[in-house]
Amino acid sequence: MTDHTLLIKNSTRDDMGAYSCSLTNEVGTSMSNSTTRVSVHYKPEVNVTMDPQSPIVEEVVTNVTLSCNVMAGNPPDLVKVRWFFNGGLIEELPNCTNETLCVDDPSKLLLMNIDRQMHGNYTCMGKNEAGWGVMAEPSELVIYYPPSQVSLTYHPQRVVKRGSVTLVCAVKEIGRPSNTTFRWTRGSHTVMDVTTANWTIDPVTLETESNFTCTALNLGVKVNQLPFIFVSM
Repeated sequence: MTDHTLLIKNSTRDDMGAYSCSLTNEVGTSMSNSTTRVSVHYKPEVNVTMDPQSPIVEEVVTNVTLSCNVMAGNPPDLVKVRWFFNGGLIEELPNCTNETLCVDDPSKLLLMNIDRQMHGNYTCMGKNEAGWGVMAEPSELVIYYPPSQVSLTYHPQRVVKRGSVTLVCAVKEIGRPSNTTFRWTRGSHTVMDVTTANWTIDPVTLETESNFTCTALNLGVKVNQLPFIFVSM
């Protein structure tokens, strides 16, 4: 009996599959009665997703779960995952001391008590039985938060009728997103046509003598306590 061998050199994932053979002589061709399956182990390719999806609001969301998902790799199960934040290693999972008793899923990273300091790029790299794969493309976690407390001033300090006065609503921390708008009130009425940090009233009339307040607003939700000033003539 003669052996006929198929040698696959430098095997890759493309060589995976079911193989069979046939023999041919002058009488005819005979197919094999069975097939053999070839499995080629290769390192994982991964991406990062997050739940809930970015952007999130600091005042609303408490925890975020990051997932390191296998897009390709054999075997598809990850035995270890390294997590990175802005390029620096922050965790290698599982971090169990006794691997035989370890039940942690290394593909999940729970970020607890979310705050603005956690804003940035997260990525991961996974390991299966073939070894460590390449690092995933970064996924940005965007965290919205409100502007800081405002301070309210006006100039000139001596306001005269038919002159002009400029009110300034200053904020130390603009918040995120940075497209902050400003809401002004005069007395008990909201001034709908002014949404900027500075408001110039020209000319000054008797109506100008009033209490003024301003609020800095963005998608970060929280509204800080309103300061007010009294403009007198």
